Amino acid sequence: MHDGRRVAVVGSGISGLSAAWLLRESAEV
Repeated sequence: MHDGRRVAVVGSGISGLSAAWLLRESAEV
């Protein structure tokens, strides 16, 4: 059952990317 860890890694990666994107968008405005 390695799916749980993989999902956690993917989830953290997506949240990190979305956070960086939101910070960049708010900075450009």
